[in-house]
Amino acid sequence: MPARILIVDDDAVVRRVLRKLLEKPDVTDFTEAADGQQGLDIFREWRPDLAIVDMNMPKLNGLEAASAMSALSPSTPIVLFTIHYSPQLTALAQEHGIREVVSKHEFARILQIVDKLLGPELPANQA
Repeated sequence: MPARILIVDDDAVVRRVLRKLLEKPDVTDFTEAADGQQGLDIFREWRPDLAIVDMNMPKLNGLEAASAMSALSPSTPIVLFTIHYSPQLTALAQEHGIREVVSKHEFARILQIVDKLLGPELPANQA
């Protein structure tokens, strides 16, 4: 069964690029949301294997959305993918159930993090 990845970002270009980078035929299945509340609603119904959320979004920010997602499914890894990367944000994010914080300047690192968090469900990226 393909790994289910939820991408929550208010920027359609970022969602499209992430999907292209992470997509592996017959291995990944994606859904997307354009704001934190929509992401939470989809998370609740779709139960992804991993969620990638932006920090600054309408309705619920990344920390609020991740906190609610983590309460619903503490074992589901959540990655904060943000332009506002800092050690302070990383510490705060972990308090909200986020496993990893990745700067949007490090697209290559998001591939490594996703592979690490999904483990054997997602083969090493061949890019």
